Amino acid sequence: MHTICGFLLREASAAHGLHAMLAALAPYGVDAAEWAEGSVGIGARTARVEGDGAGPVLCFDRAAGLAIAADARLDDRDALCAALGVPQPDRAGLADGALILRAYRRWGEACPHHLLGDYAFAVWNASTRTLFCARDHIGAKP
Repeated sequence: MHTICGFLLREASAAHGLHAMLAALAPYGVDAAEWAEGSVGIGARTARVEGDGAGPVLCFDRAAGLAIAADARLDDRDALCAALGVPQPDRAGLADGALILRAYRRWGEACPHHLLGDYAFAVWNASTRTLFCARDHIGAKP
């Protein structure tokens, strides 16, 4: 399970606030990862489950100027990968957060309409300076 957080400030650096936010979330997970650039920051904490090797989920597409923090368990990954043109050999090693980031790059804010499963995520789009947040339709991942 992941706990994600983030914020966008009109002015000043987000790094200090993000670090404090992740510190406040310490009871919810031992591993933490954070990313801040200027006035925006996103982070994740992971509560490890026995036998689960997943770490904090932060993914980046530097060429597109996108960053994501996600807590996700996607279903029907093969159909989603096919729709996104992900080659078969690359599918198994692709984290759910990275797959959501590809879906956002393809469909923008309509990407949740193409996702099945439990998820909550926040995507920072540096080119439009927007923070887009979404979760599954029943709110399984708050």
